[in-house]
Parts: sequence; structure tokens; C-alpha cells
Amino acid sequence: MSALVLVLALAMGAKPSSARVEVEIHQKRFEAGPPRYSVPLSIDGGAPIEAMLDTGSTGLRVLPSAGPLTAKGVRPDRYVYRNGVVLTGAITPVRVGIGGLQVKVDVSATSAVACSQDRPSCPAAAIPTQQYRIGGSTPSDGFSAILGAGLRAGEAENPLAHLGEQAWIVLLPKPGDAAPGKLILNPTPAERARFTLFSLTRDTRRRGDFWADNTVPTCLSRDGAGAPLCAPTLLDSGAAGLNYISRSAPAFDDWPTDTSVNLRFGPPGSTAMSQSFVLGRGPARLNFSTPPASLPWEGLNAGVLPFYDFAVLYDAKAGQIGLAPRGDFSAP
Repeated sequence: MSALVLVLALAMGAKPSSARVEVEIHQKRFEAGPPRYSVPLSIDGGAPIEAMLDTGSTGLRVLPSAGPLTAKGVRPDRYVYRNGVVLTGAITPVRVGIGGLQVKVDVSATSAVACSQDRPSCPAAAIPTQQYRIGGSTPSDGFSAILGAGLRAGEAENPLAHLGEQAWIVLLPKPGDAAPGKLILNPTPAERARFTLFSLTRDTRRRGDFWADNTVPTCLSRDGAGAPLCAPTLLDSGAAGLNYISRSAPAFDDWPTDTSVNLRFGPPGSTAMSQSFVLGRGPARLNFSTPPASLPWEGLNAGVLPFYDFAVLYDAKAGQIGLAPRGDFSAP
């Protein structure tokens, strides 16, 4: 940021985009569903809205329930989520405000909500587009926007990837926590030094800092039994359980409930970071499935579970995801 732009920004009461900022991550449970996480943001200076924080996708998408956007769309957009929800709309330039920071990015203004053909009973089934909210299963549940905080390239942009240092830390609240979590924008060098880093693959189809995935390598192993499951792994704050997606998935009976497992982050043979837990319900439930035609990705979606033991760093400039023990970061 130039000195002149900085002076003007401060005079108008705005923070420079490179300022370190903490934004509260709110936790909410809709009926019997899993915990959902959200952050407050504004669009074109409007009233704050809660946007679902989803590290498993990329791009800010605004639903009709948030109200019309001022700008007009410039090109079509269609996005399919892993639960079968399909959002169709138009890429629209807006100014997004978060934590007192401002950035102009392309978002998707949703005009239609549907289910993919292979998942006709998705959470959007039988809910009119104008009433649909993401993250819930009824018209009164969920959020009017979703902030895809991943690093994969997409038509709708992730505003966090265009602010200042282009890096942020996600520290989710655990289930039952009374205090909110933290979204730390522009973390300090000292904070970033605490992380073990994993590099992503560059998306060569685009010019600039765009990345081909949101995954880190992991191996899931049982205590003293059988071969591990090694796969590219998605850390997904929008998913409730572990889902191993493969066209050759192993038998579920080999991984029963109450099995002690270890999730090791890094290439096979690495011992950099690991997480141990017992398979069960909720975030520790392990499912096996084959990829649908609408989303042919294969790998392990680890859901929200890694966030319960780790703070997660996203660096859009370097194309890296980092893990650090949660204890290294105090609660807000």
C-alpha cells in the first residue's frame, strides 16, 4: 500500500489492508445438525451479515436472502458442493468489508439453488431459492452467504486471499465453547513461524498465484492393524465427519466404531504432525463413498476434526497450508 493510499484510508477511518486483525468465528447448531461456523462481513458498505466459514470450498457466494447486490453480474457461475447443493448465479464485483478491512473482489450473486442429478435429496431439495439459506436444512436455518476460505482457484474469489499479506489463521471454537473462535488476518511473522507448512500444487491454467487444490497429504492408520489409508486430505470446516472418497474404497467393516486411529500429516513416512482419536459419531465418524459424477475428486475429507487439535494457516501468496498446536494460540 502506498503512503498516500494509507493516509487516505486512515483519514476515512478504515484500517490498512495489511493490518493484523482478529475476527470472531461464531458457532451455531441448527436443530439436530452439526456445528456450523460463521464470520461477520459486509458487502458494498451494507449492514453486516453472517457468512458461513467453509475451508472446504473457495469463493464468496451471496444468496438472495441477503438482498440484491448493487452491481450487475458480468459472467455466469455454477458451483457444486459435496453435499449435492448447486448454486448458479453471476460473478459480480463488490467491495467486501471484514474486520474493518476492505477489498474489492468478484463474488457470485446466486440466482438459483438446486440439487445435482446424482444427489436429488440434497439439503436444498424442496426449498425455494428465495428462502434457501446455506448450512441448514429448512428455510429458517442457515446463512445468507458462504465464504469459501480455501486456496483453490475459482471464478468467485476468496476475499481473504486479496487482503494485505494474503494469509490468515483459522482457530475454530470447539463444540460447547462459550467463547468464539478467531479468524486472524495478516498474522505476524512470529505467529506464522509456529506452523509446519505443506505446499500446494500451482494451477498452471491461470496466471498469478492460483492453486490447484486445498489439500495436504495424510495417512490414516489403525493401531497395529492393516495398511494405512494415504490420500490428499481436505481440512473442511463445513463438513461434519471423515469421508474417504475413492473408486476402490476399502471395506467399512475393517474400520469399525471404537477403533483407535492416527491421522498423520505429511507424505508417507513423515512424522511432522499427527492427531489421534477413536472412531465414533459426529466429527469422528468415518464413511466410505465413491465420487459422484458431479464432483469426481478422490481423497479424504477430514471435515472439521483437525481444527479441534490445530490452528490452520492459509497462505495464498506462497500456496501453503500450515498446522500448529491450538495451545500456541490463546482463546479470545
